[in-house]
Amino acid sequence: MRRVSSPGLEMSPFWYSSSMSSSRKTPRQIVDSCIAEAAGHASPGNQREARAIKAFLRTGEKASEDSVPEGNILEWMRNAQERKKRKYAALRHLFCLLARYLPPEARRVPTVTADGVQNLVRPMVDGLIQPDWREVALRELGLRVFVLNHETTLAAMEAEMSTTWIGEAWQVLWLYFHDYGLAPRGLKLGMDGLSAGAFAHVKPSAQKKADPYCDVVIHEAAHLLHYLKPENFGLTVRRGQERFLDVRFDSRELFAFVCEAYSNVLKRPDRKVRLAFAERFVKDGTSFPKPEDGREQIAELVLAATRARNGWAVIREAVVEQRRLRGRHVGRVS
Repeated sequence: MRRVSSPGLEMSPFWYSSSMSSSRKTPRQIVDSCIAEAAGHASPGNQREARAIKAFLRTGEKASEDSVPEGNILEWMRNAQERKKRKYAALRHLFCLLARYLPPEARRVPTVTADGVQNLVRPMVDGLIQPDWREVALRELGLRVFVLNHETTLAAMEAEMSTTWIGEAWQVLWLYFHDYGLAPRGLKLGMDGLSAGAFAHVKPSAQKKADPYCDVVIHEAAHLLHYLKPENFGLTVRRGQERFLDVRFDSRELFAFVCEAYSNVLKRPDRKVRLAFAERFVKDGTSFPKPEDGREQIAELVLAATRARNGWAVIREAVVEQRRLRGRHVGRVS
């Protein structure tokens, strides 16, 4: 799932790299040159494959040879694995090439550590997750949510490549460099973050939004709660349990937006201030969907949670599959 960017909130591109100023190339020419070099480096001596890798680096789309053919499937699978390895190599090399053209400011963006992520998401985890799962959930969110900067982006790409989902690694690369105006011609990502099931990623400019209800780290971490399966981490599960939180499929985006906004409501000092803050959400939550596109529904649930004695219980009841709650006590957390 993806958190969509609001217009006009992108970081301004910078063009102060010594390499770029000496070349006198436009940003798009720089990107084109880096893509061509990375593709050639990954597949030397094979121009056809280099062209296919170049197209993948530019668009993320699969080449025709990646489609399963009729005939010798085992041979095709072996060749497909080798092609994927070369695409991985091309992505890593492209990151290194593009990094030379980042502005000095990009290299000074501080790293949000696993502990930092855990501190942000702890109230949500404590409010939503059953007690015997909380520490594992916190640990995994800390390890799996990447706030992209010069130090973490390559690690985030490696994490996605470890799952064999090469398309997500491609998205991470451009999610980061797009913030600095370094992206292929015509590429429009339109997102602040993304989560594909095992990991979540937040672009640098998402941390600079003026919207007081916005926290894309919490938004993407909330999505991981309905993707990750406790049994994969050695936790005891009962019949019917599958994920840390079994959010209905049609409510997953609502859930993430509400967790994001409500977490910021809880930062206010007392009930009166929290209620006033929640009541202004429809007007002031400018990075959220437009009122006619769903902000009203988010606002209703945020306000209901704020008015309640246990707001997280209100949110759980609104979005968790009720059939999964019958006969167990996951919905009752202390």
